Amino acid sequence: MELKSPNPVNRDEEKLVLIGNAKNSGSTILTSLELAYGGMCDSTNGDDGIQETLISRKSAGVRYNYRVYDVIGLHSKEHKWIYSFDKMSTLIYVVDISAYNLPALDDRPSSCVQEDLSLFQQMCSTKWLAMTPILLLLSSTDVLTSRLRDTPLSHYFPDYMGNPTDLEAVKSFFRRKFLCLNQKYGIRIRVLFTDSVATAKLGKVVVANVDKILTEETVLAFGAR
Repeated sequence: MELKSPNPVNRDEEKLVLIGNAKNSGSTILTSLELAYGGMCDSTNGDDGIQETLISRKSAGVRYNYRVYDVIGLHSKEHKWIYSFDKMSTLIYVVDISAYNLPALDDRPSSCVQEDLSLFQQMCSTKWLAMTPILLLLSSTDVLTSRLRDTPLSHYFPDYMGNPTDLEAVKSFFRRKFLCLNQKYGIRIRVLFTDSVATAKLGKVVVANVDKILTEETVLAFGAR
């Protein structure tokens, strides 16, 4: 007699919001999620330009569901969507750190990464996302490696005093720059460095880090069992 696998138990849907200025890096993350969980992603676009992607995975007889709201590049329309995200499980903030020498897209006298720093501080301080944990994705480290050889970081960030081509020193510098903006707000932040190429492995790593954040939040809320 053939035994049928029991239907997986569905967990409550976790809501994630993908924020940042780097559209290419955001697309890389979404594509990686789809590669990791192919056939389980259902993307829709709302009238406000927000893309929703439903991701589902099964583990040990339990189905985990994640709904990702992509608002990357929509910060100029923040007043239209920010109030909708007051009950998010995790904020995924994506930064292309290889764009430290590229001008901001809105013609401001600042670089893309400087704009990312400004937006990150806004996200840490907004009441709509108060105490929402953050997964900070510092992406395109592969591109950063080659760019540092041609364009010194100190030309755009004079406070960087390290070796111009030391990738690990530059990564630590950017990590500190972002985390310092959270000092007065006390939001829980997990930092992840990623490459610029979409892969199934990257999608799984992102979800694994989201799960770690959610587990930490549960322990904080209810205590260790």
